[in-house]
Amino acid sequence: AASEKPSLRHISIIFLFIICLLYYKQLSIREPSPDCPAEQESLEQKLSALQSKISQQHNTEISIEQFRETVRDCLNVTELTPFILNKLISKIEISSLEIVDGEKQQVVSVEWKFALNS
Repeated sequence: AASEKPSLRHISIIFLFIICLLYYKQLSIREPSPDCPAEQESLEQKLSALQSKISQQHNTEISIEQFRETVRDCLNVTELTPFILNKLISKIEISSLEIVDGEKQQVVSVEWKFALNS
């Protein structure tokens, strides 16, 4: 099978990882400064934030890939079945029927699976 091109997110994750490695290499070569404990704590916080961001991007990439596979499975659907609905939708909420200005109205809310939170 032909391999897919890496996504922009994948490339950015690799780029962040390389920056972290280079920064760590630079830190390990330097002589310790007098305020080393404070500097180390600050660097550990920055590293933790970068690792968290990388993890979030990785989870987003996984979610996008799962969504892509699910949609691919549903492309040639000729009938909407409970199986298809369960693959794509996690929850449907329908509000109570209201009459506004003589017209019936209901709010329908659909919670899709694989929705990405920003």
